[in-house]
Amino acid sequence: MLVVVEPSLSAEFVMVGCSTVYGALVDLLPEVFVSMSVKLRAVVGDMCTTMKWCDRESSLHMAPWRKRRYMEAERLDTPNRLLLTAGAL
Repeated sequence: MLVVVEPSLSAEFVMVGCSTVYGALVDLLPEVFVSMSVKLRAVVGDMCTTMKWCDRESSLHMAPWRKRRYMEAERLDTPNRLLLTAGAL
């Protein structure tokens, strides 16, 4: 397992014009997230699902960089990158 440090996790999910429920969830996120990669994947997945629901209720289009697959790829290492990193040590 990898320990992940995400310095601005809550800022990544801020959206203007969303529901108060979504805003409350964003407020619950820590400013700096330090945890195992599995927990980060779960948090990103839950927040992206909620963001998608919020966009549909507001009749907004969900930007590609707000989708789960993109956000996970941006924050979590792929197995190939892990192997290269482990080999460099």
